[in-house]
Amino acid sequence: AEANRQEQFGFGYPELERDVVLGEILRREADAMGIAVDDPAVNQFIRRTTSNRLTAEQFNDARNALQLGGARIGEDKLYEVIREELRARMALQMMVPLRSQDKPTPDEYWGLFKRLNVSQRIVAAAVPVSSFTSQAGEPTEADVRQLFETYKELFPGEQHSGAPGFRQPQKIALAWVEADFETIESSLPDVTDDEVAAYYEDNKDLYREHLLPEDTAEPTSRDDDGDTQEGNAARDEPPAGDEPSSGLPGNADDLTSEPTDDDAGGATGEQRTTKSTPDAGDVDTQSKTSDGSADEDAQQPPPVTYRPLDDIVREEIRSIIARERVFEELQKRASAAAAEVTRAADELYLDTTEVFGTAEIARRIGTGMTDHAAAHGLKYFETKPISYLELTRFEDYPIGAATGPGESQFGDPPTVADILFRSSGSLPPFDPAQASDGLSGNSFTYWVTSEHEAHIPDLDEPGIREQVVGAWEQMQARPLAEQRAKELRTTIVGALAREQSISDVLGDGATISGREDDDPLRVVNPPEFTWMSQSSAAPASFFPQPPTLSRVIGIEGAGGGFMRTVFETLQVGDVGVVPDEDKSTWYVVHVKSRSHSSDAELDALREKMMTAGLFDFFSPFPPMVQSNQREINLQWIRWLEERYQITWNQPPR
Repeated sequence: AEANRQEQFGFGYPELERDVVLGEILRREADAMGIAVDDPAVNQFIRRTTSNRLTAEQFNDARNALQLGGARIGEDKLYEVIREELRARMALQMMVPLRSQDKPTPDEYWGLFKRLNVSQRIVAAAVPVSSFTSQAGEPTEADVRQLFETYKELFPGEQHSGAPGFRQPQKIALAWVEADFETIESSLPDVTDDEVAAYYEDNKDLYREHLLPEDTAEPTSRDDDGDTQEGNAARDEPPAGDEPSSGLPGNADDLTSEPTDDDAGGATGEQRTTKSTPDAGDVDTQSKTSDGSADEDAQQPPPVTYRPLDDIVREEIRSIIARERVFEELQKRASAAAAEVTRAADELYLDTTEVFGTAEIARRIGTGMTDHAAAHGLKYFETKPISYLELTRFEDYPIGAATGPGESQFGDPPTVADILFRSSGSLPPFDPAQASDGLSGNSFTYWVTSEHEAHIPDLDEPGIREQVVGAWEQMQARPLAEQRAKELRTTIVGALAREQSISDVLGDGATISGREDDDPLRVVNPPEFTWMSQSSAAPASFFPQPPTLSRVIGIEGAGGGFMRTVFETLQVGDVGVVPDEDKSTWYVVHVKSRSHSSDAELDALREKMMTAGLFDFFSPFPPMVQSNQREINLQWIRWLEERYQITWNQPPR
């Protein structure tokens, strides 16, 4: 692992473009602080990074492999690049908040441990803000223009959670055909018994029975010290022909250097070679019994047996063959769809681009692919221009979560959303690509139909005025929804005091706003949940993934603020009012029960924490600490960007 570890420059941003800009800001801060790095410091960095094993020849080979602007990098230029990165790193270390560099205290680890292990049950009544927008009235033209001017350069939620924003992010319009796994599976012929038998014979090694050998070793007698007699004899008398060992292991570093005259005894490389495998004489000696006769049983390998082709194995094989056939058919149809898109685009580009433009090409390809999908058992979809965040609402756009070939920067397969938005022009219009959904097995062939750059809009731009009016109505309706939630809290507290249940009070007849003609009030009883939880799915990479906020079934958008209120502010039996993450819904929450709520239970949980292996490699707690520290760093970085008046065309992901 040590040999594969590489030093990488970076300053905390998960997105490369933002990290590069931060590096330039830090270099300017280094100028202001008078930070200088000379050549000896660069040499020291290189020696430390390579564990002092990089030769001059290897350094030159590595430098010659690098290019900048199509030309090889000279030694002076390479030293300059490293020097500037080191100056930026030093500025970062001197400026970054100390809190993000401190080791967590035991109390902070205790808080993280409780987030994963303390669970509770709640009952909640939902009061959506949208139910009160009709009471907000109509904004004046002055109201609309003032709100637009205030937030036109901000993305939604950029100022704070729930804040409006009218800056338009990059958007992409998509079209795709989808091959449904279950539909394809039902259209294929059944797997026959002959095919099952043939697969079994061709892949018989997969069905070997792995039997553990029986333990037939005779018990060995031990002396008073607990040692075996054979062990004592072996220690008392060294093997014939071997010199007594010094007991010192060889130095692994010596493997990378030539032997010198200073080596002990002037030993040559041949003399220092240790025999690691037995020679023929050793093997022959070991294969005989104590009386010198050959031990035939020891030489015979155990017999190979296979699982019989019974009903269980038949069904296993039948399922394997059927699944392989479906995936082959999915790939076949996806490839045919991609070829059809490419063919149609090539023809239309030649005939209509100058006359009609890409919108007409998109329309004509869409018409053709609708017919193609119907003829080949596929489904055709297309979207209006949508942003990255919209595409990641997977319940609306399942294709956004589908994965394509390759790896993301974290080692996972990239999602379609990341492929399309990770860089400008990553997928040219009408250039089809393929992706698949690992959960459903569905296959997608998709292509971009139009691209729209991020920009600060005009109020008269189509759709913008509607966004501003909608944001104004939301802002006016939020206090009304919060007030209604507080009224319901008072009602619930009184009911609990009379030993009535919430369902009795908010059951039949209760409405969201209190008006009889309004929608009924929705009361949810989520299953027991913890503040944070670790995914039970197999990780896509070897490294442990940090836990995430638990999903509270029935309460959408339960963010960090919601969890903090219901786990830390409210105690068992309390009733509180808390909004979701974007303040689109207020919830009246009653904490019914909580695990580890008594002093004795908390003491037992502390004992459990002491033996939980907090610092093990696969422990979830180091990633949780890193995540908290990263959030502190990102808040500081955003403050630094504001100082330099940095604005981005895309919201951070």
